[in-house]
Amino acid sequence: MIIHAYISSCKLNILHNSPLQGTKIQYKKQMRFYFSLIILLIQTSIFAQIGTGQWRLHVPNKNAIDVVSNGKQVFGIFEYGIIQYDIQSGETSLDDAVNSLSDINLTTALYHSNSDAVFVAYTNGNIDKIKDNNTVNIPAIKLSQIQGSKKINKMVANGSFVYCATDFGIVVINTTKNEVKDTYYPQFNLPILDITFKGDSIFALSEKMVLKGSLNNPALADPSQWIVDNRFKIQTTQSYKNIIYLSNSFYMLQKSPSYGSDTIFEINDFEKKQITSSNFSHEIHSITSVGNKICENADGASIIYNANDSTYFLVINSYSFGGGVNSNSLTEQDGTYYLADKYYGLVRYFAGGATQIGFEGPPKNEFYRVSSLDDKILVSGGTITGSNMTFNNAGIYVFEDQKW
Repeated sequence: MIIHAYISSCKLNILHNSPLQGTKIQYKKQMRFYFSLIILLIQTSIFAQIGTGQWRLHVPNKNAIDVVSNGKQVFGIFEYGIIQYDIQSGETSLDDAVNSLSDINLTTALYHSNSDAVFVAYTNGNIDKIKDNNTVNIPAIKLSQIQGSKKINKMVANGSFVYCATDFGIVVINTTKNEVKDTYYPQFNLPILDITFKGDSIFALSEKMVLKGSLNNPALADPSQWIVDNRFKIQTTQSYKNIIYLSNSFYMLQKSPSYGSDTIFEINDFEKKQITSSNFSHEIHSITSVGNKICENADGASIIYNANDSTYFLVINSYSFGGGVNSNSLTEQDGTYYLADKYYGLVRYFAGGATQIGFEGPPKNEFYRVSSLDDKILVSGGTITGSNMTFNNAGIYVFEDQKW
C-alpha cells in the first residue's frame, strides 16, 4: 500500500540509508518499517488531482484474498481495499481507508443474508459492516483488553448472528445491534481458524483439532464446556485449515508441509474418504461452499465438487485472457463465477471466457526503494540477503500520469 499527499512547494525523495551506517539486521528492520507505509511527498505537477492536505491510497491490485456477493454487487477483498463490481451495470468502485473503510490489513469477508450486509474483518480485530453503500464500524474486538493477536481468520453466519473465528477464540456479533453478544473460549489462547454448525452444535477448528460445543449451553465462555471431537484425528505433523458442514457431511481441508500434498476429506457418520484426486497436485489455499457444492481453491485450479458424491462439477484451471488459476476464494452468481486470484485480482469467469475486474494501483505491496524524477515515481522491489536468493519477483513499478 502506498499513501501520498500533495504538499505545496515541497519535493522530497525517500531513499534508503547506506547499510554501512548500521548493521544489516538494523537496516532490514528500518526498511520494513519505512515501506510498510510509504508516504510520498512529491511536487505539485505529479499529483495535480489531489488538493492540499488531501490523501490518496494506492491499493495493490493483484492479490485478491476473498470474494463475496450480495446478488447485486460482487465484493473483491484485497489487503488494503475492496473493489465493488455492479453485476448489472458493470461499474466498479474502490473502498479504502481514505474514503470509507475504517482500517487496513483486511483478512476475510462474509455476506450475511439475514441482514443483507457484507461484513469485512481485519488483522487487528476490527470489523466493518457494509450495507447500501454505507459503512458501520464495529470496533469492539479491536478495542478490547485482550492480550496478543486479535486477528479474525474467518466469519460464519448462523441465523441472525455472525460468528468470528479469531486468534484467541470465538466472538459472536449481534448483527442488529452491531455489537458483541458473546465470546467463547474452546481452549484458552487457542487460535480458531474456522467454524461450522450442525443442528444445535457448534464446531471450532484449530490447526490440530476440532472442538465441539452446544449452542444451547449458556456457559460456552468456559473451556470445560467444550469437548474434543474424536471423529477428527488430532494432527501432529499436518494441520487443519477449513471445516464445512454440508449435505450431511463434514468437509475438511488438511494442509501438509510438503508442497502439493494438501488433502480434502469428507467425513460423515459412516465413512471418511479423500475427495481430492491424485490427478491433481495442488497447494490448496481454502475450501468454500458454493450453493450445495464444495469448492477447492488452489494454486493451479478451482475445482467444484458435487457435495453428495464428491464428483467433479466444474474445473477452472486457466483463463481465456491467458495465465493459470491461483485462487484464494470463489463465489457464484447466476451461473457466473467470481474468483479472488493471487495473481490476477478479481476475475469474472463465465461460459466461453473470463475477464479481469481491475482498478488502478501498484501490483504488489513489496518495496525496497522509492524515488521520483521528471514527474514520475519509481518503486523497486527486492530486499537484502547477502549472497542468498530472495525469491522475490516484486519487479519495478512506475507511476506516471495517474497510472501505474
